[in-house]
Parts: sequence; C-alpha cells; structure tokens
Amino acid sequence: MKIISAIFLVLLAACSHPYKKIRSLEPNANATERLKQPFGTILKMDVEIFDGDSLYLKATMSTFLLKIIRIEDSVINDTLILPFKDETDELPSDDFELYELLHNKPTGSLSSDVIDSMKRNYVGKRFRIAAYETGEFAGLPDGYEEYQDTKAGQDFHFRNYLTVIGIIKKNNASD
Repeated sequence: MKIISAIFLVLLAACSHPYKKIRSLEPNANATERLKQPFGTILKMDVEIFDGDSLYLKATMSTFLLKIIRIEDSVINDTLILPFKDETDELPSDDFELYELLHNKPTGSLSSDVIDSMKRNYVGKRFRIAAYETGEFAGLPDGYEEYQDTKAGQDFHFRNYLTVIGIIKKNNASD
C-alpha cells in the first residue's frame, strides 16, 4: 500500500496542473488552522465560488469551494481555497444542491449540459460572508488493514473547511 502511495505521489508531482500547489487543499496531518485564526472564530470574508472540477481531483469533483479573497480587512495574496458547509441555504456546495436551489426541487440525475449552464451563473460569483473555520479527521489510520479489509482511501488526515453562517453581501463583494 505504501509503494502504491509513493508511486501516486511521484505521478502527482510530475503533473503540471496550475492548482497543484494549493496548500489549503493538501492533506493536513495535524489539526491546524488554514486561516491563521483559532478554529471557531467567526470572521467576515470576501469569497468567490470556485469550481472543484477545475482541480481535477476526485475529492473535489462535482463540488464548489470557496476561494478566499479577503479576511476581515486583509487581502489574501496566496491562493486559499477551502471546502465549505452552508448553514444559510443560499450557497450550494455541489451540483445537486445548486439544481435544487435554482429549481426548488431535487433531482436524481443531471446532464452535463444542465451542469454547465448552472455553473456559468454560479462559479465566479463573489460574496461577503460570515464564517468560521473548523474541520474533521478523515481517512484510514496506519494499521487499519490489520483489522479490516483494505479499502481505497486517503491516509488519515485532518480536513479543514468553512462553515458559512451568514451572507452579508452578494456580488461585488470586494466593493
């Protein structure tokens, strides 16, 4: 398993994708903050909806992420992109949630044409939000295979994300 992981990492390093070095999406071995503020600190921030498909990572396919532009009054110079959970019911975090918000009904499947059409009006939109950083541990810890059949998955790590609790301003959030 470790040999396969090593080969995967070498192949991943060889790929020249423009977002391959986004630190905020790399597995976090420890529970450390990406926003450089204590977990649970409510912050006002300007964000832009980011298409997870554009990262070409299995973990972000069919999802939307938040690209953080400004935290409080500080402009972010690094690329900082995080997954999010929305408690306002106004920021869908995946294709199906977006469809449900736009059409007021759930769907069992979506065609690529419908997805592309919805994304044109959502990806890139900016918002000023109130949110806090939190996270959870995920993946398989060392020694897992001694007790259970090995499953495909990530190594044990901490997954940071934002919890959006308020939308202060829609569109033109940088004004």
